Amino acid sequence: MKHIGYYVLPLFMLILTLLACKSKKTIRPADILGTWNYTGKEPCNEYNIASIDLADSNYICIDPMLGDTVYSYKRYAIHGDTLLLYDWNNDALALRMKYLGGDSLILEGKKLFSKGVIFRKDTGAMILNHKSKGASEIPEDSSDVIVKTSDPRDSLVALSKKNMLRAKAILKKHFETIARDKTNDPFRPKPLPFNEYIRQYYGKRREGHLMVRIVMMHSIDHFSGRPNAWYYDLMRQPYMVKDGGRNYADAVIDLTTGQLVWFVVHGEA
Repeated sequence: MKHIGYYVLPLFMLILTLLACKSKKTIRPADILGTWNYTGKEPCNEYNIASIDLADSNYICIDPMLGDTVYSYKRYAIHGDTLLLYDWNNDALALRMKYLGGDSLILEGKKLFSKGVIFRKDTGAMILNHKSKGASEIPEDSSDVIVKTSDPRDSLVALSKKNMLRAKAILKKHFETIARDKTNDPFRPKPLPFNEYIRQYYGKRREGHLMVRIVMMHSIDHFSGRPNAWYYDLMRQPYMVKDGGRNYADAVIDLTTGQLVWFVVHGEA
């Protein structure tokens, strides 16, 4: 019986080690990319977060349950089964989450005795960005989308492709000017490179001038069952977004004078 104890204890320690290793499974990026929704019964959780969009390591978007201010995190890092989200402004650790496997993430609670906030992965909605768009049955130049709707009451006019290309050329020239500017002004954030945006164009008449509004987005929601819907949605009506950092930008071009009259990179919440 004494000899049996010599075997039982090492075996017991081995089982504990294996269980510990299993619980520390490293997250694969493919497991966490996508949209995660809060599914709790409470009308609002302690973080006021409705959903978390993880498009890539440099784009994490947080949608609130109350209010309309969207916050974008700068980056995330993976340590074993823990997901760390870092603040955009000072690169400090902002949120810590545990991946529970499958379709579950838990945001560690900030209150004493809090069990944390559970998020479930949305298997239908995904984030499509410029680099990943590979839809079928839409034009090859799908990075440039013209709103086809016209509404005289709102002075909204559908642009011709020729006018869209004129506006695009003026905008691209402005991006080239920005790229040559080596100054770093924290109050005037620089946009992403020109080719990292999906661009939507629509025109308005103002005092006899044709004004072109260009909405630039690094990514957009789409659904696996409707892979081309995002393109046709952008054709139907102007796209509006608040905040989001340099993943979003807007410009207004006066095609009558050929001048860029307004350009802005979105701020952080």
